[in-house]
Amino acid sequence: MEVVARSPLLRRLQAAPRWSIACLSLLLIAGAGAADWYSGNDIAFTAIYLLPISLAAWLLSRGAMLAVTVLCAGTWLLVDAASHEFSRHPGIELVNVLFELGVFLFFGFLLRALRHALVSAQRLAQTDALTGLRNRRAFWDAAQRELERCRRFRQPFTVAYIDVDDFKGVNDRLGHRVGDELLQAIALTLQQGIRGIDTAARLGGDEFALLLPGTDAIGAGTLLGKLRDQLASGLRATCQVGCSVGCLTVLEAPKDVEELVARADAVMYAAKRSASQHWRQETYPQASEQPLAPRSRRRRASGDVAS
Repeated sequence: MEVVARSPLLRRLQAAPRWSIACLSLLLIAGAGAADWYSGNDIAFTAIYLLPISLAAWLLSRGAMLAVTVLCAGTWLLVDAASHEFSRHPGIELVNVLFELGVFLFFGFLLRALRHALVSAQRLAQTDALTGLRNRRAFWDAAQRELERCRRFRQPFTVAYIDVDDFKGVNDRLGHRVGDELLQAIALTLQQGIRGIDTAARLGGDEFALLLPGTDAIGAGTLLGKLRDQLASGLRATCQVGCSVGCLTVLEAPKDVEELVARADAVMYAAKRSASQHWRQETYPQASEQPLAPRSRRRRASGDVAS
């Protein structure tokens, strides 16, 4: 997982191939050495070597960062020794280069630790604590990106809204612990049944959503049909409940994510009202228009929400 960068330059660097970042690091080392050489003893250019080290520590592997750090220390040693015309004792040069190498390594590992901490924090901020799936915020972000891709490339995608039927009864009959285990089992089934580019999220309570990029109505029907059968059999076997699935394939992007989720939610509630199948699939904008009542009016009792 990459750190989400706000700087356009850093976003471009993160998207660049790793070999190009390595080449850029080598060019920066050469540039730092040249600047250090031509400045002589008048200007201290030691800190400029931290730029390629920073680039490698943030964007490349640990081994690549170590290699760049050693190259920086070696370049500094050559420039420093040449600028003093090798007049100093070799022991002094050795102590100096070891000190510089230690400083460079400390800086590189410190930057990598900071990056790891940021990645962990972002992952926690986007993960549902109970199920390990993406949370509502992460789903909103992924859906927003898919809307933008749909507008730009006219590429279809599918959103599936999944709701456990009578989840409140599970909590009442079997307890909240069993309810939590049921949600975790559903999350595992969803995660194992989708592709790596898909997004599975828990939006809250017993409500889940899937975001399937580049998936048309036929592909969505095939995938979700299998998932629906797996979920239904597992839920009936463990807790004697079922689930309702609303599938919305988007051919033309709605105005925002709120409208997208509201339409998928409406399809799911239409499926829930279907006493036989509890499954409904529509497309947008060819889908039949349904009234989009405020979300709060369609919510069930608060006791239906698990931790």
